[in-house]
Amino acid sequence: MALLDTLDVGSGGGSFNPIFKYNATAGRAYFKDAEGEKEIEKPTFVCDLYNTATGWAAFRAGEAPVRVFDPEPGVRAEKTNENQKRCLMVLVYATESFNGVAELCTTSMHMLNALSDLYSEFRAVAQKQNDGKLPVVKLAGVTEMKDKFGTNYRPNFEIVDWVDRPADLPDAHPAPDLIASVANNTPAPTAHVAPPKAASANGSRPVF
Repeated sequence: MALLDTLDVGSGGGSFNPIFKYNATAGRAYFKDAEGEKEIEKPTFVCDLYNTATGWAAFRAGEAPVRVFDPEPGVRAEKTNENQKRCLMVLVYATESFNGVAELCTTSMHMLNALSDLYSEFRAVAQKQNDGKLPVVKLAGVTEMKDKFGTNYRPNFEIVDWVDRPADLPDAHPAPDLIASVANNTPAPTAHVAPPKAASANGSRPVF
């Protein structure tokens, strides 16, 4: 598991379901799956910052996202749509805030800035620990941000614990079917996200 120096998300296909997303205009987090969408207050989740994908994405209501991801760190893909903005995709996992593995993919400036700061904190600790543990992240609150686009809310993420990788969270690129190029022009396999495991007989489950 390699650590990047930074996340290349400055300005400048397929999809996983379910989805974890944050609305910077409202300052609220949501979880969406086949059963619908629900708001989550102060979610806590494992965030796989060892496996991130940066690239370009365009999101429009009622349409599938138009995305292309960088072939490797430091090499930016070419835009495939004039409306695309820099994006980050990462897989997250929870058993309390939501059920199992979800995709987080965002182009929001405030979300990207918050995730970049989170990654810097993660990287500093991960380099020292060198044990492959993943951070348990809590959305502890929001900070009001005012600019030429109006009022938005930057999420305040906190690392509250470190855990071993959950069995259901694959140690793999989060979007192998969407990267811009593949060695020898061989299509990359689509990552498989396993369904969440059932609770044990005594009902015990990790709390995040």
